[in-house]
Amino acid sequence: DPTTELVHLTTYYVVSENEVCQSEALAVTVELTSSVSDFNSFGFRYYPNPVSEQLYLSANAPISDVKVINMLGQQVNAPANSDNTNVDMSGLPTGNYLIQVTIEGVSKMLKVVKK
Repeated sequence: DPTTELVHLTTYYVVSENEVCQSEALAVTVELTSSVSDFNSFGFRYYPNPVSEQLYLSANAPISDVKVINMLGQQVNAPANSDNTNVDMSGLPTGNYLIQVTIEGVSKMLKVVKK
């Protein structure tokens, strides 16, 4: 229901329907983050996109955490260096990924294409 208020770390189950059929339920866990304007204050940049091997990250504050998530919502193994300024995506299959970057407790989700 579009009027449902989302609650942090709560799992909701959604289905898609049309006149003929209904999809299987998909679990979606809500993770609330601070606003994008808060994140923009860190001067965050990432490149290249699409990426072949290394994804480079920069900000005017230390990047505390980087997670790479596939389109199924699973965290995948893509090691970041010790200061989280680059992520080795060379071992990942071609496709779309979400990168969750956290700086000073503020997170942002980015879409990256691996070629």
